[in-house]
Amino acid sequence: MNGRRSLIESIGVHLPEQRVTMADVVAGCATPLRLPLERLSGVHSHRVAAADEYAIDLSRRAIADCLAYSRHTAADVDLLVCASISRYDGAGQMHMAEPGIATRLKTLCGFDRALAFDLSNGCAGLWTGIYLADAMIAAGLVERALVVAGEFITHLIRTAQLGIASQLDPQVPSLTVGDAGAAVMLTAAPAGTGFEAIDIYTVSRCARYCMGIMNETAAGGGMMMTDSIRLAAESIEFVAGHVKQTLDRAAWQARDVPHFIAHQTSRTTLVDGLKWINRRLAPDAFGDDSLWINVGERGNTATTTHIVALRDGIASGRLRSGDRTVFAISGSGLSVGTALYAFDDLPDRLNAGPRSPAGVLAPAPVSSERPALTPRRAAAVVAGITAVAVIRGDDAAGLDGVELGRRAGAACLARAGRRPGDVDLAIQSGTYPGFIAEPAVAALIADQLDLNRSATAGAPQRTFAFDLTSGPLGVLKACWVVDQLVRAGRTTRALSLAADLDGNLAVPGDRAHGVEAAAGALLIEAGQTGAGFEGFHFRHFPQHADEFAAWGANPAGRPHLVVRRRDTFAGVAAACLALTARELLDAVGVHARQQHARIRR
Repeated sequence: MNGRRSLIESIGVHLPEQRVTMADVVAGCATPLRLPLERLSGVHSHRVAAADEYAIDLSRRAIADCLAYSRHTAADVDLLVCASISRYDGAGQMHMAEPGIATRLKTLCGFDRALAFDLSNGCAGLWTGIYLADAMIAAGLVERALVVAGEFITHLIRTAQLGIASQLDPQVPSLTVGDAGAAVMLTAAPAGTGFEAIDIYTVSRCARYCMGIMNETAAGGGMMMTDSIRLAAESIEFVAGHVKQTLDRAAWQARDVPHFIAHQTSRTTLVDGLKWINRRLAPDAFGDDSLWINVGERGNTATTTHIVALRDGIASGRLRSGDRTVFAISGSGLSVGTALYAFDDLPDRLNAGPRSPAGVLAPAPVSSERPALTPRRAAAVVAGITAVAVIRGDDAAGLDGVELGRRAGAACLARAGRRPGDVDLAIQSGTYPGFIAEPAVAALIADQLDLNRSATAGAPQRTFAFDLTSGPLGVLKACWVVDQLVRAGRTTRALSLAADLDGNLAVPGDRAHGVEAAAGALLIEAGQTGAGFEGFHFRHFPQHADEFAAWGANPAGRPHLVVRRRDTFAGVAAACLALTARELLDAVGVHARQQHARIRR
């Protein structure tokens, strides 16, 4: 860890009121399912979002709950990250692309000073956001961060009910999902509390074991295809190895940790996973009573499972102030991680009741003149771009987003004289890489690029891959994240990728929107003071939020992109860009003419 630790200062959870039993779900399958799914999964019922409740609503209500128990307000937050897999945010199967969920929550909930972006990393998404926030808080780069996810995923159940043909069908796990929202407020930790360790990496050769894609049958909508046997086997092996390594590095003894909280997929996987971990450690390392199983009345709520389980455990009195906990992290990609955490008095504060009424959120000003982030130049090590590659035109024709990203990444590494194994971080920030909800497109590209895809459970060299989206600003915000992680000592060499294409070109009769098939890659490496990024500056203009919007839709199995753009959009964007650029140049003490001269040289 660098400097201080980060602390979970507050958590918030929102669970929809409606309950659906597993018996009813199985009974609704078009082809009778003979598998004893309730017994194997441990899921008896789960929550389902209301008819007018979508992913952003689950996120917003979780934020309200989190702030109700926090010492801080939305206006105190420096960093806002939304890590939802689901972006199902409107009737008619509306999967929002722009503006992002984090940007909209920034306005809706009053995060007027926070830098906001979305990230995607399958069920490890919320922990990916926590990992980023922890690094920045520990290094003193950010004071307060809020990470949120809203998972409206039960629409996958209907697709599965219609499509499942046998008990080994890859859509069977979709029957176990539930809807939920979760939010986490992070701040600097007092001594002896907070994260002792947190680490995540990607086993990219397993990236296709769980895919969230558009359903191309007449039913339309989304679908999740899971190779449950291979995914569970790989996950258990890698999680067990990583938990052992993390405990050993921190000099923690499993017998001194009363709680083991893993990603809540199914009872069978959780029980088998703990047995495998104890084989790695000692037969009685973690007792049976340390394992948390929360799927019974919740189902698999994707990114939110750990926090939903945590809230339930605190409310029941199972977890108390001062307790130590191991969080085992896993998700499609395959993302694997471990977090070791020592609680402060959070359990007591949550059980004492809210400090303020839940649901009271102050919208951001209609026109905010407050900079989202001011440049930071005083650092011993900064990040700099060492190679650039672009794939476009004839070289990009007919390629999908993954292949576009692979070619750009390979060209970039070749120009820098670097091997794929030299990269420890890969971020994909294209807005339209294709209709893929999970895993992260970055993980799929990492697999094709051979970014440590052959890693074993004990391998020291690992690559972490995830997606970061914020419209056209995604690439710049990815560079900012890399710069922050370099300053925090969490990465030394990162590949920033962006792949975009017009998905409508593949749909007969659909209107193309002018998105050029292209990809770019930047190799960003740690350097010395005086070289690299001098500062970043982002501004939010909520008064212009209606100028542009884009979303994916899939009626009748025809995935396509819908774009709504006002005639004034180009002029408004240019004016906002000019103002933001001028503020940044003033902040770093560079005159616009001097900067232009540098660029020309």
